[in-house]
Amino acid sequence: MPLAYYVTDKYLKENPNTIHAFLKGIAEGVARTKSDPAAAQRAIGKFTQTDDRKVIDETYDFYAPSWVTSLALRPEQFQTWFGYLDDKEYPLVKKAEPKDFYDNSFGES
Repeated sequence: MPLAYYVTDKYLKENPNTIHAFLKGIAEGVARTKSDPAAAQRAIGKFTQTDDRKVIDETYDFYAPSWVTSLALRPEQFQTWFGYLDDKEYPLVKKAEPKDFYDNSFGES
């Protein structure tokens, strides 16, 4: 399940260690959910406030295949997101270039 996090260019330049630590934590969390399904299921139960085993198992089974280990965004993800925008409200979206909206320098390292 690819996610995107936003920071300003200024914050990115002034806080590279914070960005790196944050992304490292995300990557370690994803790796743990894949290597230790029981821990992931306990977290699902805790944060959804349920002890219903069926709900927890089905939630894990539904989301587990979409947990990606790469933190780098792909251009096609942006094209999908652009597709959700209304052409009348955002007329320039048809001309938008995905590469202008993200920086993968930390996610690829």
